[in-house]
Amino acid sequence: MAQLILFNSVFDSYISSQSTTSAYSSDQYLYSGDDSSTVSSAKNIFIKFPINIGDNFEQIPVGSIITNVELSLWEEGALSSEASINSWNLYLHKILKPFEDPIGYSPTWSYAKYSPKVNWTISGGLGDGTDREKIPYATLTLDGVPQKGYVTWSGEGLIKDVQNIIDGISPNDGWGIYSEGNYAGTTARAYNYFASCNNTATDTS
Repeated sequence: MAQLILFNSVFDSYISSQSTTSAYSSDQYLYSGDDSSTVSSAKNIFIKFPINIGDNFEQIPVGSIITNVELSLWEEGALSSEASINSWNLYLHKILKPFEDPIGYSPTWSYAKYSPKVNWTISGGLGDGTDREKIPYATLTLDGVPQKGYVTWSGEGLIKDVQNIIDGISPNDGWGIYSEGNYAGTTARAYNYFASCNNTATDTS
């Protein structure tokens, strides 16, 4: 019998090229894209869920075959400041470096993890094959009009990832969301923002 299990994120944050050593895991929102009207910039999102095996509530039973995986985020806001920027893709990649820090530090543009220090191979977590899987596991197209509701990433890549995690083939180091809206220009803006796990009005599931 098929079983639906809903997980809320245990950690989420974003990083910014404008402030390379700042962490944002306590923010109410997760930003993706270029939200600056003065410099060309980028913001990437990192999110991790507890994928636990067992027979208790919010655990995946031993021997499960995963048939569907979805990531849903509440899109609270968005903006496109240029008529030529109509829409853009947000790519979900599997992250290959641990970024959840047990002593409370969160990732920055410069490093994935503070203690013990784990640097990104390429700042912003952009290293294909080292910081993240090269091929996105899911793609979602959004624009400058906020949905004011849930938007969802899904696909075979997410199914394979969760199956590999519960089968012990690969670690659960979370996912990253990278926007084509990044580096829109020195004055142009193209970004979306979503409710984080700190937002009490909505949630991430």
